[in-house]
Amino acid sequence: MRLSLLYKPLLNALRFKLARWRYDYAGKPLPQGKFSFAKLRHVVLVKSDGKLGDTQIISLFIDVLKRSCPQLKLSVLCPVSMRDIYADILKVNVLEVKKRPSFAELRDIVSRLEALAPVDMLISTERLMRPRDLYLAFLCKPEVLVGMDAKVRCINYQLVGSDEDFKQHILCYFLDLLKAGGLEPREYGYHKLFRDAELQYAKKLFAGAEAIGILPFGAAADKRLSYETILSICRYLQSHTSLTLVPLLTAAEEETLSRLKADLDPQRLLLLPKLSIPEFAACIACLKALVSVDTAGVHLAVAAGIPVLGLYQGFGTEAILWQPGPLATQNSVLFRESGKVISAISYAALEPELEKFVQGL
Repeated sequence: MRLSLLYKPLLNALRFKLARWRYDYAGKPLPQGKFSFAKLRHVVLVKSDGKLGDTQIISLFIDVLKRSCPQLKLSVLCPVSMRDIYADILKVNVLEVKKRPSFAELRDIVSRLEALAPVDMLISTERLMRPRDLYLAFLCKPEVLVGMDAKVRCINYQLVGSDEDFKQHILCYFLDLLKAGGLEPREYGYHKLFRDAELQYAKKLFAGAEAIGILPFGAAADKRLSYETILSICRYLQSHTSLTLVPLLTAAEEETLSRLKADLDPQRLLLLPKLSIPEFAACIACLKALVSVDTAGVHLAVAAGIPVLGLYQGFGTEAILWQPGPLATQNSVLFRESGKVISAISYAALEPELEKFVQGL
């Protein structure tokens, strides 16, 4: 094994300690944890990770702010892959940022942000703030710094509390943030991440077919179902429903798709072409139901009012944070197999919940 791999965790820890020493600072205390959105001039969301599921959930927060505080400047830092979503669909000011921007690039970004209006609030959804996140906060020094890392002093509003024992869905924490700033929306919902053009395109692909989707792979290795479990789910859906089956797989999963085509009834399969992010969201909105691992598709389905059977890890409280959540349809289901990661879920344990889910459609 290369020495660089052995020492990388140690080097990262040292870099973080150095960044804390250089850039962390004592955030201004918020009286009773309260502030006023009405008095803020510029709120900046840092979404350099480009996570689609987070974006779907945050869309509600963005909509409430735009509706309640029209005078407020609202900016998002995101990668180019998410620019269309934030700029053209959610209608906020966007500054493109790399996943790992240099400090010089961050200084330029802050200059452009400050040219719009002084940054009063900076929001980070990183569980652990990296050196560049600390540097960005140091440059902006906002009145309110919202974050999830309990180890840094500059965060003066902890979004999810100070421990790992999550007690509610991530959306509820954002609703708490709105309330802390004096906003209590009575009616709210996610903003669909597609336009009418993408929806019409998706409807043409489905050609009137009633369909159920399966999204078996997340980005992490432990969020990828085994082929045996995927095949068993698909066979159950084909034998116990009249719905067309839509495997939601990317070009990188061509091998899995080829195996499914060989092992299932091809007349009951709908294979989708390569899709943009808004087209993908629109296709999920055209489903009758979705079976999905813990990934963005769960939240896209919830936004569209589509029942979802979500498969999550069977330990810890992470599932509470990212489950389908309070806006999910009543017949949506959260499944966890005790003590197991998603990739180790057995079909035998899942089948009873799958059966109840299908019967509820």
